[in-house]
Amino acid sequence: MSSAQEDYLIGRIGRIRVGFHCQDVTGVFNNDLKITLIANQASIYLGLCTIHGKTMQVIDLRKRLSMSSATEDHIKSKNIVTFQTGMEHNIALVVDIIEGLEAIQTDSIGKNSIKTSHLMNMNLLFPSIGKLENGEIIHILDATYLDKIEPIAEEDSGGLELF
Repeated sequence: MSSAQEDYLIGRIGRIRVGFHCQDVTGVFNNDLKITLIANQASIYLGLCTIHGKTMQVIDLRKRLSMSSATEDHIKSKNIVTFQTGMEHNIALVVDIIEGLEAIQTDSIGKNSIKTSHLMNMNLLFPSIGKLENGEIIHILDATYLDKIEPIAEEDSGGLELF
């Protein structure tokens, strides 16, 4: 008897293969979105974009994982995956490559016990790993963790100085 399967959107960030549960994904876009830069934002943010009338933060997942940014690695395309992580909160992630959809057996998904640097936050962002039919291991994103990322601008942004 075969176990149940769940669909995942598969992508890559550098050499890391990742999976996004399809029920968490609200959209996939490639290069056609305008990203507006925002002053005083943390380095993991590329800015803001508007998709289907909703404004959302755009996170460079490479920077979030303490990797060099895509532009530093001369990757020109912007593959954006969007998520709704709460009733009103939408977030967009930039990944290097979107490979497509794969069904993963639920019994081949387990806790991520791979030891990585705490700077990369791999175990927080990707608490589970899954095994594809070809035997390859992928890191599975926990979209609820995206809500726990620091705000887009520091609270004490300095303000204006009057002369």
